This record gives sequence, structure tokens and C-alpha cells, in this order.
Amino acid sequence: MDHRKTFLEAIMTRRSIRDFKPGDIPAEDVEKILRAGIMAPSPGNRQPWRFHVIRGNTKEKFLTILKNANVMPPAEIAKTVKTIPLSWRRLLIKGMETVPVVIVVENSILTKKKEHISVGPLLGTAASVENMLLAIHSLGYGSVWLGFLPILEAAKRVLGISGEVVCVLPVGHPADHQNEYFNRSRKPIEEVATFYD
Repeated sequence: MDHRKTFLEAIMTRRSIRDFKPGDIPAEDVEKILRAGIMAPSPGNRQPWRFHVIRGNTKEKFLTILKNANVMPPAEIAKTVKTIPLSWRRLLIKGMETVPVVIVVENSILTKKKEHISVGPLLGTAASVENMLLAIHSLGYGSVWLGFLPILEAAKRVLGISGEVVCVLPVGHPADHQNEYFNRSRKPIEEVATFYD
């Protein structure tokens, strides 16, 4: 049975997957996912994204940090950032334990230079994430864009990343029964679009 999707099917049917079942992912499919990421639009063709693919021992080190009782960010920002609720942390850790691959996405070009702020690199990196999410879904796998600050900080710590960690993508086989309580409803076009003649 072919689980691959057409382009529009991939967009319309993609959803955030948080519950996975065991199963490996071939190296060639991981490469296809990364190639989709590098084909994203890039302002000035600067290609700011960097992808850190972790498996095995590195993934275990990452999990060890996430299993910390508080999963707190560094002390200097801990006062302004809430910890991840325990129920969410358990769900996220369970997913991370099950998936064979975790992709950490870095924006290697800092968005602030002197007094001029450019969001171009960050937007390009975000576009690469969406490309990868669609590729993951079209290949029959599942993922979720994880942007909780403690998770980003854990990835940065494990990998020694100097740039800005944008997200963490666990990549695996979707569990047969997903958690329907996650709301994927979208506002109607009439609420979000204005048409001009």
C-alpha cells in the first residue's frame, strides 16, 4: 500500500503527530526530508538553516535532559518562562523515546545585527521546517513542530549549537490511534482573508 501523498493532499491532511509506534526510517528517506528543507525559499539565498539529525546515544543524552524534573531553561531566563506541564512532558518524552530520528533545526544567522533587525534568516529557516513537515507526511511518517523553550535549550546544550535553535522535529511512524483531543480546526477563509478588486 502506497502511503505517499500528492502535494495538495500533503498540505490538507498533514497534522501534528505526538503519538508514535516503533519502526526505523531508512537513511534515504531522512535525506529526502532534509533535501526538502534545503529547497525552501531563502532571502538573499543565504540558506541559514542547519539540520542536526540525532539518533542513538545522542538522542539518549537529549532524553536524559528532558527527563529532568523541571526541564527548566537557563537561570537567567527561568523567571520569565514556565516549565512544561507534567502531562505534556510525559507525552513528549514518550514520543521522543519511540521515534528513531530527531531533527534539530538551527538558524545559523543571528537575526539582530547592530541596530538593524532582519527577520529574513528566521523566516527562511521556518520555511525549511514547513517543507520538512510536508515531506515527512508525504513519505508516510509523522512529526510535530516542538518549540517549547526548555526543549530548544536542551537541544542546544546537547549539540553545542551556537546559533538559534528554531525547533525540534521528532520523526517516526504515527501510532494507529491518534489523540483526537488535539484541535486542528481552522478559521474559515472569510475570517482570515480580505479580497480586493
